Amino acid sequence: GEGEDIITIYSKISRSPFSGVVPIAVTNEIDGSKGVIATSPETIAPCIINGKSVFIRGVLPQELSKLNPLTLIQGDTLNLNDTNSAIIGKSLSERLNLKTGDKIILLSVLSEKYVQLQVKGVFQSHSSLDDEAIVPIYIGQWLRGVSYNEVTFVRAKINLEQTSANQLY
Repeated sequence: GEGEDIITIYSKISRSPFSGVVPIAVTNEIDGSKGVIATSPETIAPCIINGKSVFIRGVLPQELSKLNPLTLIQGDTLNLNDTNSAIIGKSLSERLNLKTGDKIILLSVLSEKYVQLQVKGVFQSHSSLDDEAIVPIYIGQWLRGVSYNEVTFVRAKINLEQTSANQLY
């Protein structure tokens, strides 16, 4: 989960946390559990931008910010209703030479879908997110080719004095 106090709930029948799907309803199941501070349902969609491999992370922006605070370097933050926008990490911005206002075409690797989005902002998180593009959750689900009732995984920030991954499991 990228931190001692962040856990990831994913499909136990998948080969890795990134290759399976879980019902988005898992978020509601653990949200009210003792010791759970915040939850973030997320969908990872491997895509191609300008011939380069990129991970797209579909999120609920408000919920993601509770787990991974993003420092905006340029542009604006992402909102759930930004149907034609993405924010990109600093490393991805540098690797693909992209800046705020640029238009990008995302070609999904897992489904025969693509979308054109505008870069709304560039952020830095000092985590692996810096090499990803972040989009509203439903765009990530669509690019991944899953239903709107499914996500790749749910991450949760927990209070280690009140609960543990084993207790939530």
